[in-house]
Amino acid sequence: MSMKHIGTKILAGVLVVLLAGAGVLIWRNLPEDAPRLQEPEETVRQEPEVQPDTTATLCVAGDIVAHMPLVADAWNGEAYDFTHLFADARRYYEAADYTTACLETTFNGPPYSGYPQFCAPDALASGLKTVGFHLLSTASNHSMDTGYSGLVRTLDVLDAAGLEHVGTYRTQQERDTVKIIDVGGIKLAMLAVARDERLRELDARLLLQVHDELLLEVPADAAEEAGALVARLMQDVCPAGKELSVPLLVDWGTGHDWGAAH
Repeated sequence: MSMKHIGTKILAGVLVVLLAGAGVLIWRNLPEDAPRLQEPEETVRQEPEVQPDTTATLCVAGDIVAHMPLVADAWNGEAYDFTHLFADARRYYEAADYTTACLETTFNGPPYSGYPQFCAPDALASGLKTVGFHLLSTASNHSMDTGYSGLVRTLDVLDAAGLEHVGTYRTQQERDTVKIIDVGGIKLAMLAVARDERLRELDARLLLQVHDELLLEVPADAAEEAGALVARLMQDVCPAGKELSVPLLVDWGTGHDWGAAH
C-alpha cells in the first residue's frame, strides 16, 4: 500500500473523530432545562366505546272526556279533585317517560257543561299534571265548544298547570312553531291533526289506533282513494314548512277485516 493511500485513510479517520467530538461538545453546551429528544412511546390502540341503545317509553292514554257525572264525582264538598278518577291507570302514566292524551273538553270557567258542548273545571288540568301527564292534544271536534275565548283560555289553563299542548293555537307564530320534545335523549316532533275534508266526503271514519296502525271504516268503492290519501297526508307532513330529516314511510292496504288489510 502506498503512503498516499495511507494518508488519505488517516485524514478521513481524524475528520470522523472531530465531527463526533464536536457533536458531543455542542450537546453538552445545551442548557440543563432544554428539551431532550425522547424515544417515541408505543401507541396503544383504543377500542371504540360501545354506546348503549337510547330507549324511552311513551304512553298515549286516549281521550279525556269530562261528562257531567264525572265532574260531579270530582266535587269533594269544597273543591274539584279529579285525581282519584285515574287511580287504576295512574301507575302506567307515571311509569312512562312521556305521557300524552287528547283533551275533549274546554276550560272556560263556570257554568260547567258536558255533552254536546264540554266545559270542565280548571282543576281537571292540574289533576292531569298530578297523575303524570306531560302533553295534551287539543285538536278535536270539541275545541270550539265554548267559542274562541274558550279555546284561548283552555291553552292558558294548560300553561298554568305546566302541561304542553299541540293542536290549537292563539297566534300564527304558535301554529308555525313545531313542538319538539326531548324524551330520554330522543327528540320527537309532536303534531296534531283533527280531520281532512276529503276524508269526510269519502265517509271515512277512524275506528281504532293501535300503536302505529290506524284502522278506518270506508265504503268499499272509496277504500283505495281513502287509503292513498291517508298515506300521502302522513308521508307529506311538513310542519311549519320544514321537511322531516327522517322520511316517514307508510304501508297500507284494504280488506273486509283487519287481517285482510295486511
